[in-house]
Formats: sequence, C-alpha cells, structure tokens
Amino acid sequence: MNKTIVLSAIYFFTFSAAMAGAQRCIDVSDGVTNYYEGVVNFKIMPGPPNFENVQKGDHPEPTYFLKLDENLCAESTTDDDVDPSTLISVIQIIPGIEYRSRQAFEQLRSAVGRHVVLTSHQAMGGHTAHHHAPLLVAIDAIQIGSDQTFAYGTAETTVRAFYAGLTAGDGEEAARYIVPEKTLKGPFSAAQMTKYYGSLAIPLQLKEIHKVEYNLYNVKYTFVDQKNKKCIGEALITTVVRDGKDYIQSIRALNGC
Repeated sequence: MNKTIVLSAIYFFTFSAAMAGAQRCIDVSDGVTNYYEGVVNFKIMPGPPNFENVQKGDHPEPTYFLKLDENLCAESTTDDDVDPSTLISVIQIIPGIEYRSRQAFEQLRSAVGRHVVLTSHQAMGGHTAHHHAPLLVAIDAIQIGSDQTFAYGTAETTVRAFYAGLTAGDGEEAARYIVPEKTLKGPFSAAQMTKYYGSLAIPLQLKEIHKVEYNLYNVKYTFVDQKNKKCIGEALITTVVRDGKDYIQSIRALNGC
C-alpha cells in the first residue's frame, strides 16, 4: 500500500478519535452567546520575563479557569486563533465589558471550587504567553449551581426526581428511580424511605448536582433529622440505562449522614 495513503489514514483516524471526545462544537464568533458549564479554579501562573516560574523571578499572573463538564471544540469566523481541531477541556476566564465591577470580581472569587454556568458572547483563541488555555472566554454573567436546562436529555433529571421524592417524604415515588432489585427490601425500599424521610424535622433540600462523568453525579443536600440534628450531606450517584430509561444504580455517601 502507498505510504502516503497509510499516513493519511492514520492521521484521519487519529483526528477523528480526538474529535469524537468532544461533546459539542460551538461557534465563538464575536456576538454569539454561549453557555459554559463546569467548576471554577484559580491558579497563579508565571508571567514575564520568562513565563516559567514565579519563584525564579517571573511576574505572577492570577488566573481563573473553568474545568468544563464536557470537552468541546470551537470555531470562529472572527478569530483565526480559534482552532477547531483542538479538543478543549479547560478555558481561561477573563472579565467581559459588563463584568468588571468589584462586586462581579467578588462573585467570581466566591465561585472557586464550585459548579457554575458562565454566559459569554465573546471569546478568543489563546495566542500569547499570557494565555494559559486554548480558549479565553470573556464572561457576561456567572450563575453558581446548575442551570437545569442543561440537564435535559441526561440522567440528571432522574437524580433530581429521586431527591424530589425524598423531599416529599414519598418513598414509593423515590423508589421509581432506583434499579428495581434494590427496592425490594432494605434502605432503598419504598417503606423504609417513607419512614425515614417522611419523619424528618426539616425535609431534605437538594442543594447542588454536579456531573462528574457521563453516569456519575455528585449531589449535596441538607436536612434535620428526628433528633434535630442537622445533616449537610454529600453523595456520589451512579446511574445506568435500562430499557431506554435512566435509573440510579448506587448511592455512595461521602459523609456520615
């Protein structure tokens, strides 16, 4: 076989495999509004003169990043530095025109380590040593916590429905969203869930859902039990698809309540 053809085939399949990991490809041309969902991180990056190490004399550049829930690719008709072949998992956050007040910066700082939805109508491809991600996004607004519209068509709706049943103290309703074999007896049976969650001093309140992987969710919630002890709970929820429907397969508590 011709060597050029072989190399072309290898390149094609390598590129295709890389792009297959991207869940969506978005248009980031100026003026196009996009929404980015993920967890905010903060890091001090090395700046000039060498852009290598702050402790060796480089100027510190405080930088905010967003670790995306899903990888994406981006394209732009207004910025040649945006490379559609690049798989993006992290974006650098920069302030937009409407997001430069002190209050806005305080909101961004308070979002570190938390799951957010960023709104932006302007982005650019990284092209200087000051740019520490392949895509820089100028944010217009930041919403802490999940935007429920992002859950449509995903297992998150099943997780939310399960916790809504617990909030109502209705174990029978909550059990509909657990794999059937685990609801026959034990803590996930309708009777046990009704008995416990139906008698709380203050009902369960779901505070946050964060998608860790495609079938793994981190949830945070609170309630006050019969003895007036407050629980600030956190758990990992694993889901599974059966007959075209999402079910909760397991719940692993990350604390003692």
